[in-house]
Amino acid sequence: MAPGLAIDLSSTYGVAYWGSVVSAVLYGCVVVQGYIYFSGYPKDSWSLKSFVGGMIVLDGVITILTAESFNDVLIKKFGNASGLLVMTDSILAEYILTWFVVTISQIFYASRVYIVNKRVWYIPATIVFLALASQAVILVLFVRLFQEHRLVTNLSKHEFVIMSCLTGSMSSAADVIATTAMCYFLSSYRSGFRRTRQFIKTLLFYTVNRGVMVAVCQITILITFAIKPTDLWWLPPHFCLSKFHVFTLVALLNTRSRMRPQLNDSALNTFSTDRSANMHHTHSRDKLSALRFAVGPYSKCDETVKSPDPAIFSYDHGHSRSSDRSRASIVHIERGETDSDDQVKVVV
Repeated sequence: MAPGLAIDLSSTYGVAYWGSVVSAVLYGCVVVQGYIYFSGYPKDSWSLKSFVGGMIVLDGVITILTAESFNDVLIKKFGNASGLLVMTDSILAEYILTWFVVTISQIFYASRVYIVNKRVWYIPATIVFLALASQAVILVLFVRLFQEHRLVTNLSKHEFVIMSCLTGSMSSAADVIATTAMCYFLSSYRSGFRRTRQFIKTLLFYTVNRGVMVAVCQITILITFAIKPTDLWWLPPHFCLSKFHVFTLVALLNTRSRMRPQLNDSALNTFSTDRSANMHHTHSRDKLSALRFAVGPYSKCDETVKSPDPAIFSYDHGHSRSSDRSRASIVHIERGETDSDDQVKVVV
């Protein structure tokens, strides 16, 4: 290209390039979390491990597509100014896969909210509706993009701005509702036991972190796209969005190992895989209703205290035992006053 025809891409593809670099680093963090999960919880159910593995693989495919999009635009089409105006197949595939991962992550988290309190089923139902609605709008947007010959300049059209903002708004609302509901349910539980309070604080910490990360990222995409869609300032947070969702999802599952030291003491003397044991009436004068928080489905762990990977923790300050097995997927905290010492049960 002649010097007089040089094009400055620093405010467009230059910004997007550095966003792709950051997203690649974040994917490395996702891989580390995945390694911790698969090495630390080998007895989790195959369905959960397949789900986690699939999310990590999809995020890896998104990272590869991001790199390929820059290779296509800046290397293969070097010197072709008109090529910069057309969105490549790789960037379009990356975009649709990113929102697919986001939708799956939100539905998974909605299921956790449902397990916490099934009586308020309309809250997780709202989260699922918003997640699916945002995905539907994305599909409509893609159809319109192909009808408009995939031109970057078309992103500034009124209809594309509206659809993109609508998608970002619904997705952000889903994450805010999920985080708020989970924090409310967890913080509403009161206990006089120090270990239980610390347990709740740990869950709250990871819940809030997850909500803040993904909500801020999506709101940033929404604002930057609404201001100037053709400048591509919205691409860096977009490249990081799927990483935040997958990272926080796997990190939430990995909190089980971080919470184990709080439970691994003399009080940790009972393991159970029986749901009926959790529902069993104890000789109690003061018994609180159960608080449930799911960090993963059924895990086929051995029913011994030395089990390295309990999938679900259950505090039962009561006097009930059972040797039957069932596939419980909740954290169950229950307080009661009995004649025996406090017991802490890990349900796997």
